[in-house]
Amino acid sequence: MKSIHYLLLAGALAFACSNAFSATQLHINGLQELEIANQDGKLINSLTSGSISQLIKSDNQAFKVSYGKDLKGRQTVILYPDPAKPQSISVNFMGQDINLSPDSVLTIVIDKSATIFQAGILGTISVGGQTVASGTSVQLQNGAVVSASTAAPAPEPPSAPPSLAPKITKIANQEAPPAPVAAGNFTGPTVLSVQGDAFIAPPGKDVVQVVNESAIPPRISKGAQLTPGNTIQTGPNSTVIITPFPGTQATIQPNTTVTLDQMAYTPGASVERKFHANLKSGSVFSNINGFKPGSTSYEIETPFGVAAARGTIFNVTYDGIKFKIEVVDGHVRVTNETTGKTYDITVNTGEMAVITKDIADGKDPATVTANLERVLDSFQTLFAPRLNDLPITPTTP
Repeated sequence: MKSIHYLLLAGALAFACSNAFSATQLHINGLQELEIANQDGKLINSLTSGSISQLIKSDNQAFKVSYGKDLKGRQTVILYPDPAKPQSISVNFMGQDINLSPDSVLTIVIDKSATIFQAGILGTISVGGQTVASGTSVQLQNGAVVSASTAAPAPEPPSAPPSLAPKITKIANQEAPPAPVAAGNFTGPTVLSVQGDAFIAPPGKDVVQVVNESAIPPRISKGAQLTPGNTIQTGPNSTVIITPFPGTQATIQPNTTVTLDQMAYTPGASVERKFHANLKSGSVFSNINGFKPGSTSYEIETPFGVAAARGTIFNVTYDGIKFKIEVVDGHVRVTNETTGKTYDITVNTGEMAVITKDIADGKDPATVTANLERVLDSFQTLFAPRLNDLPITPTTP
């Protein structure tokens, strides 16, 4: 009788364990590595901090993972389905079952007081059986998933500035950004500032290729002169600020790869300024406020379209799934002609537009209007918990 009892108990435990580990498992070990195991507990991969867009195949599903620290030093995990073969994915992290639709992106931030699950703008995500609405977050507190409205209040960040020009002039661990370069002091496209570890490749090569070919990593440094065709790659804790022509700044944010296709400046009676960047992945924050559009061509291209600024302060993000444009001041014209099916929209102050592959392939695009406060909050999160009292004011040559 006892043997039957033990067999039943063992069977129940086995059933419970199979239910507890019914999805791919994510776990941060004592060495601060992100371990990924299949539902049987077999280790698939172990990622160190700074891992970017690693393809994981486990339990008949494929997804990508980035793991590192954000600008506040918090451990951050970014999950999304493999863009090459989008599919719904299921994982388990911190004891919570997480489900993502094929077009979604989930960012997990591990803070001292709580773990935050932040859903992207597109797709459907659930954490611990609770749906996370697009663009919102839930928190894990004391082992339970709670909505942001019922979560314990976090310290309030500084209030957003009332003016249209953003006052985002500080980057974490940096006293202040470099001042815009005036025309009289401009000696060519230059690196104004470097925070953390970032790399550069010459025209015609990418950073990985240069790293493999050279015994010395091709780190980028402050004051370096830039050449059309250079590719810059930043890590999870690095930021690079460049000036492609006088009076403007482009901030290459963490986890970004961008090729500087064209940079030109012609002074004189008929001033000409040109900048064209090819954003492979990540985000670029641009400040070209104060220039007339007729004398300036400033474009950031992605596979889903081109964002052309019109005297603007704006941010562009591309992650292989969506192309997002956020405008704090001015206007950005977004076009696409790469597939033969064109679109042409304008994103104005306080607005944001999200372009997906479906839209890039010919569906009607739509501008997602967001109030200015929300857009400013987004920039504040990207850059730093603090805002400077003085807005960036470019010196127009």
